[in-house]
Amino acid sequence: MTSGPRPFTYIPKISQRLPKGYIVTVAAAIPCKDGLILCADTEETITDDQKRTASKIHVVVHMTESNKAIQATSRVTDTFADEPWAWRGDWIVGIAGAGHSDWIAAFIQGMDESVLNKTFGKRLRLQRLHAFIIQYAEDFFVRYIKNYADDPTRRPQANMLIVAQSRTHSAIFRVNDNVVLYNEWGPSSVAVGKGAPAFQNLSKHLIDPFTTMKKSVSAAVYVLSRVKAEVPGCGGKSHIVMVGRNGHLQSVSAKRVMQLELHHAEIETKMYKDFAKELLKDIP
Repeated sequence: MTSGPRPFTYIPKISQRLPKGYIVTVAAAIPCKDGLILCADTEETITDDQKRTASKIHVVVHMTESNKAIQATSRVTDTFADEPWAWRGDWIVGIAGAGHSDWIAAFIQGMDESVLNKTFGKRLRLQRLHAFIIQYAEDFFVRYIKNYADDPTRRPQANMLIVAQSRTHSAIFRVNDNVVLYNEWGPSSVAVGKGAPAFQNLSKHLIDPFTTMKKSVSAAVYVLSRVKAEVPGCGGKSHIVMVGRNGHLQSVSAKRVMQLELHHAEIETKMYKDFAKELLKDIP
């Protein structure tokens, strides 16, 4: 636990043109009846033959204890605790991204100093947070994206999702270059990255925003696994966290994700066998 936001200490080195690889490929936010689910894959493509894994979800829990404000921050990994955090937060912010990993890391670290530091010890006001994100996204784009190269095709990518959850309000912010789109609890999932179209299309049919996070997690695991299977470059493990309106943050463990994926595979096998039988029948 920390007593305040961490300083912005990391800046990606701008010494050479970016390689084609190092693209992290999908991150998504799912609105639910009692909060938000934030999920992402972990695969990065270095070359056609080389891949690596990287965590791309960062969470901040803001708490007030005995009139003292505290912010706890963590990067979501495979070993992130599969239980609610011990302290209940007044508000929670989750950040995830798709693009070049160094620039995603820099954007996340810069959020501490340029955005979250300005809300430290205060109530979460979404319009105020929105204004801070707009200013920060503009500054980050000009300094670290636009100035990297004159040719837009040679610039690094850092498409970001920022979810904010208080006891009464939920919001999803999508950052694409210097454009910030604001969705105050819309009914649809929001995704960024190469796998975004596939994720949003599947979630539209399979995820009901008026159900609880606990019930929606299984569908979220399924949609993310389908995207990883069908979209080249998406892959690795699935990182999923539930950001609750009750102030609790909870991850879905790697073990639980694997159990759900195996369960889904069994369902699909049975479904296709039944479907194949129906295909052999004559139409009356």
